[in-house]
Amino acid sequence: MSLGTTLLMLAIICFIDLDMANSLNNSSDDLFTSTVVFFILTVITAPILEELLFRVVFFKRLSRVFDVYVGMIASSIIFGILHVELAVVGAIIFGIANCILYLKYRNILIPMTVHFLNNLIVSIPTLFSSADSISGAESELLTLNDASTYLIVGIITLIVGLFLFIRFIIQNRKYIERDAFDMKTYKFDSLL
Repeated sequence: MSLGTTLLMLAIICFIDLDMANSLNNSSDDLFTSTVVFFILTVITAPILEELLFRVVFFKRLSRVFDVYVGMIASSIIFGILHVELAVVGAIIFGIANCILYLKYRNILIPMTVHFLNNLIVSIPTLFSSADSISGAESELLTLNDASTYLIVGIITLIVGLFLFIRFIIQNRKYIERDAFDMKTYKFDSLL
């Protein structure tokens, strides 16, 4: 779903200001270094640090003070706002899904792994375009045809992602019900 919202936002930016979209697409001078740094930060470091911060610290503490729903929504909104680059809505939904995974499996490694895979999938187009640029291939400018393709693929990906997310929520609703979060039986200290 993050990929869908990212493609939709890129398409909208292309339709509004094609030059700005092209500058976002070709913004680095040292492509090899920036690609390696991008990969390490986005695909490896971010899932570890973000899941520890947003699930273990924010979600856990907000749920203790308020309840599981407030903790889930508030920590996911904060997570989404801090992902303002292109996919805020997708990041909020992704945050909710990771909170549910954290509750269901009672292990932070599960949301970390899902976060890692999500960031890897979303990063693949960037890594391929960077590899082309490093090899000396001319970087192509985006066109309105590209924007149309991004719009269609983004809408399809978002719809499929929303369908799967709603199905995921329905199948896992027992993990977010108030009874599943009884502080006497549900030990937050064992979640790490």
